[in-house]
Amino acid sequence: MYIRVAKVLFSVTLMLFIVAAQVLCSARRAIADTPIHNSYLQILQSAQPFLSPVKTQPSIAQLQSLLDAAEKYFSAKRQHEQILFSQLQERQFNNGRFFSQEAPYPPQKITVHDVLIQVFDNAITPQNIKAVSLAGLILLRDLLRQLKTLDQGHLSGAVWLYDSPLPGFSTQHLISIDDLIIKRSLADAVGLRKKHQYAAAQKIYKSLLKDYAETENGRQIKVLLTAAIVEDYNYRAKIAFAKHDYKKGRTALQHLAALFPNSEISTKALADLKKMVSRAVVVNKKAGDSHYKAKTQYGVPQKEAAVYYQRTYEADPEGPQAPYALYWWSRALVTEGKYKMAIEKLQLLLRQFPLCDMRAQATYSLGFDYMINKDYPKAKVLFQKVVENYGDTDRASEALWQMAIQDAIRNNFPEALKSMQMLHDRYPKSPRWPHSAKWVKVFKEKIRTGGTWP
Repeated sequence: MYIRVAKVLFSVTLMLFIVAAQVLCSARRAIADTPIHNSYLQILQSAQPFLSPVKTQPSIAQLQSLLDAAEKYFSAKRQHEQILFSQLQERQFNNGRFFSQEAPYPPQKITVHDVLIQVFDNAITPQNIKAVSLAGLILLRDLLRQLKTLDQGHLSGAVWLYDSPLPGFSTQHLISIDDLIIKRSLADAVGLRKKHQYAAAQKIYKSLLKDYAETENGRQIKVLLTAAIVEDYNYRAKIAFAKHDYKKGRTALQHLAALFPNSEISTKALADLKKMVSRAVVVNKKAGDSHYKAKTQYGVPQKEAAVYYQRTYEADPEGPQAPYALYWWSRALVTEGKYKMAIEKLQLLLRQFPLCDMRAQATYSLGFDYMINKDYPKAKVLFQKVVENYGDTDRASEALWQMAIQDAIRNNFPEALKSMQMLHDRYPKSPRWPHSAKWVKVFKEKIRTGGTWP
C-alpha cells in the first residue's frame, strides 16, 4: 500500500542521507552488485537539485533522464535478486531447511521509490501544471505511465513482494492530468472546427481515442469525432456547390452517406444532396435561358448562356434536366463557332438519354452541325433518321428541306426531288411548305433537261 512520504523528510534529512549513501551501501550486506550501487548513487545525485529546499523544478527532459536511470536500476536490481533467490533456494534445499525470511541485504535508508515520488511531486504541483502546455501535459502523462511500471517486484527474504508505491502515486496524478489533457484537447478541437479546420480537429479526437476510448470520456469523444466528420463533408459540399464544382460537391455528400449507412446522417446527407442539386439546376437553367438570345442577337456569341447551361448539366448529369442542358449548351457553343464541342454535347445527349423527348431536336441539330462543317454524308444519315424515327415532329420537315437543298447543290436532283416531294405531300403545315411546290417543279425540270445547280 502506498504511503506518501512526508515532504519534510526530503529537505534537510534527505540531503544528509545522500551524503551518507556511500557509507550505507558499503556495509556488510549492502547491495553487492557494483553497477546497482553506482546506479543508485547516480539517481540520488541527479535528483539532488530537485529535492533541495529551493526545489528547482525539473524539465521534461530531466524527468525522462531520471526515469531512464531508474529503469536501469530496477532492471539490474531484479536480475541480481533473481540470482540471489536461486542461490537461496539451492542452499536451503541442500541443507534441508525451510526458506528463511532473511532479507538479501539491509533495506535502503532512502529508496529510489522515495526519490522518484518526491521529484515528481515537486514537478506536478497544481501551480506548475496550470502553466504546462498541452504538449507538455501529454509528455508528463507518458512519464507517469512509465513511472507506474518501473518496479515489477522485489525480493524480501525468500519472497517476492509487489508493494511498490509507484503505481498508486502515478494513478493518483494521472487522473487529474488526463482530465486536463481531455479538457484542453476538446477546447482546441472546438476552436479548429469553428475555423473549418476539420481535419486537424479529427486528428485531435482520434489521438484522444487512442488513449481514452475505454474510459468514461470515450463515448463523448466518439460523438464529437462523428460530428466533426459530418461538418467536414457538409462544408466541402457547400463550398464545392458555391464554386459550381458539382462533381466534388456530390462526391462529398455521397461519401458522407456511405460512411454512415442506414443512419440519420446518411438520410440527411442524401436529402441535402438532392436539395442542393435541385436548387443548382433550377438557378442555372433559369440563368441560361435568360442569357440565351441567339434568335434576337444573330451572330452574337452566347458565352454566358453556355456557362450556365454547362453548370446546369454538371449539377445533375443524370437528372431530368440534363438533356435540356446539353442541347442548349451545344446551341450556345455553336454561336461561339465551337462546332466540335457542340457536336460532342449532342452525341453525349443521344448516347446517354435514349428515351428523352429531345432526341428529334438533338438528332436534327447534330446533322445540321455536320452539314455546316461540310460533312454532308454524316449530316444526311442523321436527317434521314429524323424523318424515319421522328416523322411527326417539325424537325422532320426541316430535315427533308435540308436534304433536298443539299442534294440539289450537289446536282443530285433525283434525291432532292424525292425529299422535296415528301415535304410537300406530308407537311402542309410546315413553314417550308409554301416553297416546296416551286422547288419540286425546278428539280423536275433539272432532271428533264440535265441541268446543274443553280
